[in-house]
Amino acid sequence: MFYAGGRDFPGDADGRWAILHAESTDGIHWQADPEPVLTGDIVEMEDALNPEVLRLPDGTYWLAFSARVEHSHFHLFLARSADGRHWELVSLKELLSRGKEGSFDERAINHPALVQVGGKLYLFYTGYDHRCRRRIGIAIVERVMSKAYVSDASL
Repeated sequence: MFYAGGRDFPGDADGRWAILHAESTDGIHWQADPEPVLTGDIVEMEDALNPEVLRLPDGTYWLAFSARVEHSHFHLFLARSADGRHWELVSLKELLSRGKEGSFDERAINHPALVQVGGKLYLFYTGYDHRCRRRIGIAIVERVMSKAYVSDASL
């Protein structure tokens, strides 16, 4: 299970969010890994949270997540892994940019959810308009990414 949790840093009263991992053999008792899977440092930000992991048929894992600096708006990023434990950032470029002025997602995008159906990868996300009203957005990738995919991953 991947989840977000707070981490305490010296001199940081608010703590910071990181993506964490835990395993269970029975679904009731969980053992958390001692170190975070990802921190915001990987994308030059403070917080990393809202993880969504998808395992593709070729065995590659993809992790979409949110990141932010000091309570600013969220950004979405993508990392990949061959084993679900060791992650590499696909690009420092955002996975998906906020919408233009007047759009339902002009203020922020957050809460990624990945779904693969056939040869398409769907990214559902929460969009925030200028009044912080929330709506669900979707972006579609026509070609499913695999471990051979190395170019910038922008949906």
